[in-house]
Amino acid sequence: MNITDDRTPQQRDTHTRAVVGTCRVLSGTSFTDGGPSYAAWAFDETTNAADLMRRIERRDDMLRVRMVDDLRNYRPRGHLSIYLVSGGAA
Repeated sequence: MNITDDRTPQQRDTHTRAVVGTCRVLSGTSFTDGGPSYAAWAFDETTNAADLMRRIERRDDMLRVRMVDDLRNYRPRGHLSIYLVSGGAA
């Protein structure tokens, strides 16, 4: 699994929850060696999780959008990009 994580080491302890979706654009391409590609928007307790989930669900490039309660234990098969949500914006 290949992980790209935009969080700092400190944010990996505070931004542990995430909205995760399967990227329909990158999944199955040479970028992912033909496997799945996932995008995760990591956030802390100041973010409105329901609003963030609705915004990600509306994206045309995301499939199977779900909430992950602890990214520290999340290890999907394939490529994972973790983006930082600050101030509730995605």
